Amino acid sequence: MEPGELWAYRKRAVDPLEPVTYLRHRRGNAKKDMYSLVRFESEDADGREEWVPDGRLKCPWDEAEKFEAVERQWAPVLLASRIDRATEEATWRVLEVALLDGLLGNTCPPAHVPSQSSSSWYSFVNLDSLSELTGIAVDVLRGDPTSFEQEGEWVLPASTVALIAEKLAARDPATILKQVERDEQELEAEQRHQKMVNPHGSPPQGILQGWEEREASCRLRRQWVGADSVNLRQQALDSEQEIERLRGLVEWSIGKLEGYGHKSSAQTLRRYLGAES
Repeated sequence: MEPGELWAYRKRAVDPLEPVTYLRHRRGNAKKDMYSLVRFESEDADGREEWVPDGRLKCPWDEAEKFEAVERQWAPVLLASRIDRATEEATWRVLEVALLDGLLGNTCPPAHVPSQSSSSWYSFVNLDSLSELTGIAVDVLRGDPTSFEQEGEWVLPASTVALIAEKLAARDPATILKQVERDEQELEAEQRHQKMVNPHGSPPQGILQGWEEREASCRLRRQWVGADSVNLRQQALDSEQEIERLRGLVEWSIGKLEGYGHKSSAQTLRRYLGAES
């Protein structure tokens, strides 16, 4: 900044930008010195001069219109993407295992745009490929009024991204259900450990809330996969457990046969079991 330059000033995020003339900076490098002396140029300011935090000087005044246009573009999608943590986690957990490489974009809001807590917007490239992968029409993918295109990438709100995750989960149920099972096992292990560490007390509220959100995320992903796929997966797990039980029984029988001297019969069983070295 140079003395005499016209800058855009804003005290609060909800306030409009207003012109000020930069006069000089406070001497020193400490945090308390990060102030500038400015003169307010609005007609009703009467030339008032004031020391203001540097962060309130947003951009040169000739860039103020572009600055506010970017804010107007990003604010709706950020606000529309404030969702519950369970849906937020379920969405990104599906995307990380089921979305093809190269479809997730890198677009981010500029630093001056106020961030939103739990704002689950995403940017994507090549909506045609995303449509083919999910079965969602391109017009639907970009149909939300808060969606917009920036430098070849489409920024989509949380509701659209959750729909994408739901379709991906339904198209690859085996992968998603394995992921859910791992997450549930990790959560159960954490809960058992907490019970061992503090058998007579209750975990802090923050931990309980985190557990509830993770459980809800697992339930939501199971819902996205569909009841038929969940049932098939359970049948497969039951079959795997039964196979392991029978294998253990046969191996026990082989040991007994060998112990009683029936080595030929034991070797035959090993061949049938596929355990012969």
